[in-house]
Amino acid sequence: MQQKWIDYHCARCGEKSASISFEQVGETYGMSHRDSPVGDGWEALSKENFEKMYAMRDDPEALIRQLKTPQGNKFFCDHCQLPYCKKCWRIQVIYADDHPCWYEKQLGTCPQGHTVKLDD
Repeated sequence: MQQKWIDYHCARCGEKSASISFEQVGETYGMSHRDSPVGDGWEALSKENFEKMYAMRDDPEALIRQLKTPQGNKFFCDHCQLPYCKKCWRIQVIYADDHPCWYEKQLGTCPQGHTVKLDD
């Protein structure tokens, strides 16, 4: 499987909001993201979700609505149904109450005022 990066641009300013790619190594399925508001990373996907999203890779508009994972949506506002870049999100990093150095999640507030979980 050849890796293909799909670029998304901010609905507010036009800057790149993220790039995503799908990868399969043996029986491990995943999605990589780079240049997103929460940085670069990789997330495991079930085979079913991987196949569903991979089949949509040539239709970025349909694919973007399927990108939410249990770990967050990285750059897409579920309410607006639009992508935004790091500059346009207001990002808040949340740490555990009982361990102030323990990362919990990142919340983002989009330019329209909707707050969503970007990363967990």
